[in-house]
Amino acid sequence: MAQSVLRFSSEFARTAAKLLKIYFGFCTISTTSGLLRTAVGGQTIHSGLYVRVIMLVSAVLVGLLIVRRHSRTDSRTHSEWAEGSS
Repeated sequence: MAQSVLRFSSEFARTAAKLLKIYFGFCTISTTSGLLRTAVGGQTIHSGLYVRVIMLVSAVLVGLLIVRRHSRTDSRTHSEWAEGSS
């Protein structure tokens, strides 16, 4: 179910920023890797665990970059609004 939601979110993000697409791509790969690892037998595929961890860490880093960029844009918009109202 999580994979379906993330895939839908990834499709939705096509109209959004490139970083958002990358973020949802990392999340989708991570959940797919976890699903395949569970379906095959869990402990037999160690590389699947590493792929999942790498994708989650990558998603966190991209998410932090998105928040940082959004914060910059929001602060600039707020300061422009404050200057215009005085």
